[in-house]
Amino acid sequence: MTRDELERAIRGGEIIRGQDFAGAKLAGAALGGGVFEQVSFAGADLTGADLREGVFNTVRFENASLERARLGHALFSRCDLSAARLAAAELLRAQFLDTRLTGAVLAGVQFEYTVLNRCNLEKADLSATKLHKTILTDTPVAGAKLDGASFSNTLLMNGDFTGSSFKGFSAQLVFLEGGKFAGLDLSGLSFAACQLRKCDFTGAKLRKAMLEKTGFMESKLRGADLSGARLANTVFSGADLEGADLSGCDLAQAHFQQARLVRAKLDKSKLEMAQLTDADCTAASFKGCEMSYTDFSRSVLDGADFSDANLFRARLHAVRDQATRWPASKNLASGTDPDQFAAENWRPA
Repeated sequence: MTRDELERAIRGGEIIRGQDFAGAKLAGAALGGGVFEQVSFAGADLTGADLREGVFNTVRFENASLERARLGHALFSRCDLSAARLAAAELLRAQFLDTRLTGAVLAGVQFEYTVLNRCNLEKADLSATKLHKTILTDTPVAGAKLDGASFSNTLLMNGDFTGSSFKGFSAQLVFLEGGKFAGLDLSGLSFAACQLRKCDFTGAKLRKAMLEKTGFMESKLRGADLSGARLANTVFSGADLEGADLSGCDLAQAHFQQARLVRAKLDKSKLEMAQLTDADCTAASFKGCEMSYTDFSRSVLDGADFSDANLFRARLHAVRDQATRWPASKNLASGTDPDQFAAENWRPA
């Protein structure tokens, strides 16, 4: 089938099935609204082609050029776009289902209202991409290039970012559950007002990162380096921060309810009005911290070091403090409230 025949068939509403366009020269072709099934465009030149509102079912685009192609509202199901080049392609409201994009070049692409479900973006080039109001579910991104990319108002579920590069990356108002970032260097990056729930940041570097109003609920941050990070109003409820370095951080009004801070280092951090209730702070270091009005109610502080910390009006209700090293300012803190303690431990007769 020639290019003219293909365009004419699409205009006539025909379903294009089982055709082979591998290596075809189709730059600028008018293929919008076409329905393609079990077709091959492997290695084809579709630069600037109009594929808007197209339906592609089990279609091959390996090594094809789709640069500047118009793909708005297109649906790709069980397709293969491995190593395809989509730089500057238009993807408004496009959908990708069970589709391979391994090693694809998507540099500078704007994903807006785009859906990727059970796809594969491993080793893809996503540098300088912008994801806005986009959904990625069960789509691994391991080894991808995300330098200069920005995500906003985006939902990601179970994203594996292992081995990816993030130089100059930023995210805002992103919800991510089950993300994998273990061992990555994310120093100096911005994840403002994001929700990073049940994510794995084990051993990751987040030095001087901008993480204000971000949630790390039930996330793993064992051995992570967050020194000097901006963490005001951040939520670490239920998070595992064993051995993490949070020294020199702004943690004002941060929440650590039921968090694990065993042997964590928080020296010289600002913890005014922070909530560390029911937390395990065994052998943690709080040396030189500003902790005015901080609440440690019912927390384990055995072996913790509060040397030179300011505990003005801090709350130490029902804490465990065996072998804890306290500063003189402990006298300015409030201890166990007997009425509250009795209420918390009341049991029916």
